[in-house]
Amino acid sequence: MGYEISDPAEIKILFARFKELADKKKNVTEEDIHALMVGKSIEDESAYELKRLQVQFVKDGIQAAIVGIQDKGNKDAKMQDSATGSGSIEAIYNTINRIMEQEIILKEYNIEAITGGKDAQAEVHVVVEDEDGKSYNGTGIDFDVLTASAKAYIQASGKAKNKQTIEKVSAHF
Repeated sequence: MGYEISDPAEIKILFARFKELADKKKNVTEEDIHALMVGKSIEDESAYELKRLQVQFVKDGIQAAIVGIQDKGNKDAKMQDSATGSGSIEAIYNTINRIMEQEIILKEYNIEAITGGKDAQAEVHVVVEDEDGKSYNGTGIDFDVLTASAKAYIQASGKAKNKQTIEKVSAHF
């Protein structure tokens, strides 16, 4: 398949993800392996990591989400909050906005199955816009559509937050 991994720690992480993949799927395909590798590199780009996701769905009601995020640059910085929305995705994204202490707007949301079958993996692409009209993109891959959606939004909002932090620091010089 053409992948080369020499770091023992990375091999250990990927093998653990492969075992998790094999536990969820009856047959692991080449596409699944590719998605595993691509998902790893996408997650490596993000400064923040999804640690917890809990969604309450009520038909014809208000949806609620609890999200936990960790700043990869500061392992002690674990943030968790909850919020509601008219749908599950909106509840998740409202929660992430609260955690990141920013008001970004979702401009684009695209989802596709990157493997086949009812146990397919989802790839979600989002584009968000900050208060200044700057756009940031994010991608998330997971078996669960809501988890993939949260990962994508966390990546995009993390980029926006990092850009805002850099601009605030630069303004002091």
